[in-house]
Parts: sequence; structure tokens; C-alpha cells
Amino acid sequence: MPTAPSHFSHPPNSTARNGQRVAWILGLTSLALLAALAAYLAPLQPSILALQFTFNQSSFQAILEIWKPEGVLRYRSHLPIDFGLLLCYGAFGYVLASKTAIFTKFSPATETLLRWGMPLAALCDAVENSLHWRFTSGVQQAESSLYLVAGVSASLKFALLAVFLVSVLVVLAKPSTARS
Repeated sequence: MPTAPSHFSHPPNSTARNGQRVAWILGLTSLALLAALAAYLAPLQPSILALQFTFNQSSFQAILEIWKPEGVLRYRSHLPIDFGLLLCYGAFGYVLASKTAIFTKFSPATETLLRWGMPLAALCDAVENSLHWRFTSGVQQAESSLYLVAGVSASLKFALLAVFLVSVLVVLAKPSTARS
């Protein structure tokens, strides 16, 4: 297993080492699932990002029409795996923030917010996925306001993921100065 930078380490003890190991496993699993899903969904044009950033029924349906039934089936078939991905990345963020020393240079309040950022992003992703499953089912007509909820959920998910990523990059770019 690769050696982690000091940002990821707590003082040596088995709990910290286990937390670090779990973070690596969850992080690598998340990356593998993300790469596999990206490859599987690559044929869809416009991309799923376009679908995720729709906020009304007409925009959502317009993309589905371009995809045709085969594309919609491909999209729907990825959703169960995407639920696995969101569980992995939500757990990864929580474990990384709570079981390693990565965010100790931030204030306790910021550290707490970062600890819950990825799980909250995963929750937003679950809301979005559930609504998209419903919208693409072809069985029931959804309330138009739910398309807005799905778009806002996707937007919040990406914002939270970006904040977490930027925070990690800030930590990695600066010398380690943990809070005392």
C-alpha cells in the first residue's frame, strides 16, 4: 500500500492506521467506479452532465429524446452502480476527514463542515438519482417542480465535491502545520 503524506497521518496507532487504510480503499474504489461509469456512459451525447444540469421537464425530456430509448436504457442501467459510487465517495470523505489529520490545519468548525461535505454530496446524489430513475421510468408523470429539485440536488452535489477537492488540494499544496 502506498505511503500517505503526513497530512493524512495521526500519531501512530492502530486506529489511525486502520482509518488511513480504509480511506485509501474507499478512495481507490470510488475512483475505479467513477472511471468505469464514465467509460460506460461516454457514448451518451449530450453527456450526462447536461442531463444533470437540467432544471425543468422540457430540458430533461429533450435530452432523453436525443438519446433515444437505447441511450435512456444505458443511463438507467448505470444508476444502481452509481448508488454504490455515492456510498463509497460519501464514506471516503467522512473517513478521510475524521480518521486522518488532513484537515487539522482548518478551524474546528471548518473541519466539521468538511467531514460532512462528502456525505451530504452523496445524499444530494441519491436524491438526484432517485428522481432521474422516476423521470426515466416512463410509467409515471412527475411533478414539474421535481425537475428543479433534481437540478438543484446535482448542483449542490458538484459544489460540495468541489469544496472538498479544493480543500484537499490546499492542504497538499502547503506545508503541514496542524492546529495545536
